[in-house]
Amino acid sequence: MVPTSSDDQEGSRGKTARAHLEARRMEMRQAMLDKLCKLDGSTTSSVSLLIGIPAEDVERLGGISEET
Repeated sequence: MVPTSSDDQEGSRGKTARAHLEARRMEMRQAMLDKLCKLDGSTTSSVSLLIGIPAEDVERLGGISEET
């Protein structure tokens, strides 16, 4: 067995860290796109996304006035 140098180990850890960060970046991007698809410009959709309940539940609980 050939011993590995510390540079080889650091390079391997760097590749692993970059792969992990890229995977997390892609997960976060997909989550952001999913949330953006739920927004339709209404106050109800914004409140729904902000508080984490479906827009239908916001409406069922009394809705949101769109008037300012």
